[in-house]
Amino acid sequence: MITAIRCGIREEAVISFQLLKQLRRVESEPSTNEAEHNLGDITLSSKEQEILAGVSKGLTNKVIAMDLSMSQRTIEYHLTNIFSKLGVNSRTEALLKAKEFGLLSPQIVE
Repeated sequence: MITAIRCGIREEAVISFQLLKQLRRVESEPSTNEAEHNLGDITLSSKEQEILAGVSKGLTNKVIAMDLSMSQRTIEYHLTNIFSKLGVNSRTEALLKAKEFGLLSPQIVE
């Protein structure tokens, strides 16, 4: 209580530690405009493009893994990287954003 009074006298705001943590987290996250602006710098590896091709066909991770002679865990790892690069949380969002920004080869888009 004394701290609040002292802050009031100095015309400072009193905020909880939890609120401060939330503000810092929001401040450190890139804004939507920044994320979209940075998409021009993003490239997908040929493996990531192959995996997205499988996703676009509606294949499961297991089937994609068998088609590409990789483990299912490796497919999951690549998808996590793709999601991170594109700033998305789902397979559908990844496909939409990759197509929107021309990150997929023309054969995959068709």
